[in-house]
Amino acid sequence: MMNKQEINKIGDQQESSNVLKLVPVPQMDGYFVDILGNIFSIKRTKYFKKLTQHIGYGRTKPYLRLKIDGKLYLAHRIIASIKIGRRLNNRETVNHINGKTLDNGVTNLEVVSHRENVLHAIQNGLYCSGERWYKARDIQKCRESSTTRSRIPSG
Repeated sequence: MMNKQEINKIGDQQESSNVLKLVPVPQMDGYFVDILGNIFSIKRTKYFKKLTQHIGYGRTKPYLRLKIDGKLYLAHRIIASIKIGRRLNNRETVNHINGKTLDNGVTNLEVVSHRENVLHAIQNGLYCSGERWYKARDIQKCRESSTTRSRIPSG
């Protein structure tokens, strides 16, 4: 396993080559996160491998998920853990500040209580259901199937 000095050295090299600095995920040896919310691993190779995040539909609403060591994780919970320096407990909730559940950038996530998360949703017009839920988050629900996709701005 790499020590902090080696990780910082890699981070410095990456910043100088316009690649984002990687921060180790607390209590998950060999996993790292960048500021955009990408998750990387060095568990199976000596190079950083970007892990693929898949859109999962918890309660029909899309969140990015990934499988690590055979276990399915919500990506935003792993990414938010770097802000508090430990894994989140079951009573902690991750709030997407801009309301977009597919935006897992570090600056868009905050660890809050369930109550605070609901208040944020109400204050920002995100506390709704059905078609309004998707519209509030700028996500288009496909009518042909039960899948959804995020609108990607052009340009």
